[in-house]
Amino acid sequence: MASSQRKFIAGLGIAVAGGASAQTVLAQEDVSLTITSVNSEEEYVVIKNEGSSTVDLSGYIMEFEYKPNVSQDKTFPSGTTIETGQSIVVASGAVDVANADVTFDYDDYEVINNESDQVAVLTPGGNVVASARYRLKPQKRLRLRTRLRLRTKLKPQSRRRRSKKTTVSELGFF
Repeated sequence: MASSQRKFIAGLGIAVAGGASAQTVLAQEDVSLTITSVNSEEEYVVIKNEGSSTVDLSGYIMEFEYKPNVSQDKTFPSGTTIETGQSIVVASGAVDVANADVTFDYDDYEVINNESDQVAVLTPGGNVVASARYRLKPQKRLRLRTRLRLRTKLKPQSRRRRSKKTTVSELGFF
């Protein structure tokens, strides 16, 4: 009830102030976003709207490295939305991602730089609405196994019993 009153009062104030749309100024409530995957090689993040209404990301911030004293953030352009139950692909721009819905301008500069990290989506005011930690699997070492069987001791060959040669004359046929 109080939330509805705040929306009405905020909308009324905006209408009186100059007729601007209340939808673009009011903060979205109950934003339910999830970062479903992070691809460090292709430099993109997939964000899914798990809420019950379309989310307008205009002015929201994509933080590619969410930690203190590091700023690798970009602001979503106006008109960026995610429909209910849908996902968008957000590319850093370091790699050409053909199916990206949003591509930022980190040209040739890897921001999801192949190390374990955290990415986040923040409101224009800086509140986190979605974040994900990712860990990279260690590089698998290529192991070549060669088996050499060396015989250090030669086994004596089994001696076959040689049958005694019998001549035809010994058999008594002649």
